[in-house]
Amino acid sequence: RHARWLALQESAVPLVAELAAGTADPGDAQVRIRCAVQAARLRRLLAEGDEVPGSLVHELHASADVAERRGVAVEIETAGPLPQVPGPARRVITDAAIAILTAARSQARITLAAVANGIAVSFVADTGAVVRLPAVGEGVVIEQQQDGGMLWAEARWDSR
Repeated sequence: RHARWLALQESAVPLVAELAAGTADPGDAQVRIRCAVQAARLRRLLAEGDEVPGSLVHELHASADVAERRGVAVEIETAGPLPQVPGPARRVITDAAIAILTAARSQARITLAAVANGIAVSFVADTGAVVRLPAVGEGVVIEQQQDGGMLWAEARWDSR
């Protein structure tokens, strides 16, 4: 819980303070993107408290909510039974999802599949521009390719 509180202090609170002080313009496209990212992170933080089987899928659905509210059609599919992914690795994967879903224009697909010693999460979205994905770590490696307006990325977590 303390780590979640610290995460809010570092990201959401400064943005809310800027909006309250009038130094950030809610009409500015970049400010709206920052707000969408923070809203998705807040939903993910709330979902992280729900330790349920399939926590990663649950957190990805929470992260997708902001994109869906903008009219982006988001599909999340699983292929077979999935391993439990530890919280820090889930955060790396959902941070990538938030970056991609925030940039998606009209459609995004997330596919999760068990692989040897872990999980592969594949993302396809019509971002139109190159998306800067967050740093990797916690056993997660991320690859991405941009082809025209389409982005493909894969986050792979290895339990070893």
